[in-house]
Amino acid sequence: MWREAVSLDVWNTLLSTDRFFEKVSNHLALELGKPVDLVMNAMLKAYKRVKAMRVRGEVDVNDVVGHSVRVLVEELGPPAHEEHVRRALARTVVQEDLDDLVVDDSIQVLSKIKAKGAILVVVSNVTFWPGSYTRLVLERLGFSELVSAQVYADEIRCLKPDPRAFMRAENAIRMLGFKARVGVHVGDDFREDFLGALSAGLKAILVDRAGVYGHRGEVLGGRGYVVGNLHQAADLVLKMTSKTHGDLPAFSDAAPL
Repeated sequence: MWREAVSLDVWNTLLSTDRFFEKVSNHLALELGKPVDLVMNAMLKAYKRVKAMRVRGEVDVNDVVGHSVRVLVEELGPPAHEEHVRRALARTVVQEDLDDLVVDDSIQVLSKIKAKGAILVVVSNVTFWPGSYTRLVLERLGFSELVSAQVYADEIRCLKPDPRAFMRAENAIRMLGFKARVGVHVGDDFREDFLGALSAGLKAILVDRAGVYGHRGEVLGGRGYVVGNLHQAADLVLKMTSKTHGDLPAFSDAAPL
């Protein structure tokens, strides 16, 4: 019998990107001698630019972080340098209190899902910092004991919504010895998480806290769902994973990247 696995995005799904940006901006402002609000605005503009570049296929998948950092440096202007950004990020991850990054009681939510027997795996894109930094953040906050495997775009050289990113997440848990299939992905980004998961043959749950998409509930004949918070996503996941699954894995023909 194949066990059910659930893949999850990290930033803006489990953790607040804006709160992390605020912490980084404080350190970066000190590095550059610039007002914090100007640095924060530059980070938000750079993030928006990078997201748009992903849509157009302009981000180098072999250097996602480096490419993104260079965009941020452009937005920051002189005397900003890539080293300033990397130093500020490292100090944030190591020195800051990160507890307030957790959204929707996500640790408790994941604990509830895991307690029902589901295997949890992270599949996440990256921007200004590498996946290894997100690993450290999740470790510090206690997520690592709940998540069996973590897959990041810079490590696999593949960005969501590419279906191969979701396939790689499933491969990762199988390599750990789990006889499991990923049945559903939970994330906040319509293109990268929702459409990406659907294109990989998974069910998709979009966490739409801001109500951007208006609709709440089932879409596409039950292949997709739109919810307002992670608690609602967990309720759906538990209903899905409570069903008995056959012996045919979701990605039976998938090969490692």
